[in-house]
Amino acid sequence: MTQDIVVVEEAWSKDEAEAMGHRRFRGMEIPAPHVDPVEPFHDSAQWANHVLPTLRCMAGFRDSGHGTWQIGGEIALIEDGDESDQPADAVKMQAGNYLGELVDAWHQGAYRAVEQAGSEVDQ
Repeated sequence: MTQDIVVVEEAWSKDEAEAMGHRRFRGMEIPAPHVDPVEPFHDSAQWANHVLPTLRCMAGFRDSGHGTWQIGGEIALIEDGDESDQPADAVKMQAGNYLGELVDAWHQGAYRAVEQAGSEVDQ
């Protein structure tokens, strides 16, 4: 008996999630001190309709045609450093658990862009 499983490469997916966050906030105007420019973005249509579905897809969620990348399940995660091994080892985990790691990577990229914009202003 065979069973489908979504295979996700950790290195690529985390790098891409971080790059997405960085692209979204690159070149932005620096907000007032002590104002978080990233968290309010979670209430936007852009986050709900574009960013989060893309991150769910990258985390191994399946698309049902109704809703976007809504069906979680078990994935095989090829860990960073193992992607060029043949055959590659993978760990089983739930797509929903891995999604949290991709959201964290997206935040890292977003905050890195904000920090870079702030350091450019200081120069």
